[in-house]
Amino acid sequence: MNQNMRREDRLITDPERIREIFAKAQVLHLGLKDGEAVYVVPLSYGFTVDAAGHYCLYCHSAAEGRKISLIGEGAAVGFALDTGMDLFTAETACGYGTLFESVIGEGRATLLADDGEKRVALQALMDHYESHRDWDFPDKMLGMMQVIKIDVTAFTAKSNR
Repeated sequence: MNQNMRREDRLITDPERIREIFAKAQVLHLGLKDGEAVYVVPLSYGFTVDAAGHYCLYCHSAAEGRKISLIGEGAAVGFALDTGMDLFTAETACGYGTLFESVIGEGRATLLADDGEKRVALQALMDHYESHRDWDFPDKMLGMMQVIKIDVTAFTAKSNR
């Protein structure tokens, strides 16, 4: 799923290290095309990964709003997540930098309609932040929100450590 990148010395290809970045990052930045502009929104997220290394990301949202309108029946999206951010300084301005690990990718976002699929997605989201509980997702709650599924089609994982 990796795309070409300029700094191949920073490319992460080990599946376990990539999964660790998905697991350690706390916020997903979702980019959606809005006419001639790009709308980027930070979201809580969860994820699943199958044996072949295919990722699906899940986010929840209010039932209406800009991102829901932009996703509609399905939309191409971009996303970024990062972890381990640490600024380092230097004697010169351009010597400053940031240590990090990140995943930047693209995929197809859809809104889940089936309550069973929503529950699975929301459990993945909750597992990302607190994996030792089975959560209850009442029908009433599910009816008041949208659950977004992002089928990841390509990504690069990178480290500056």
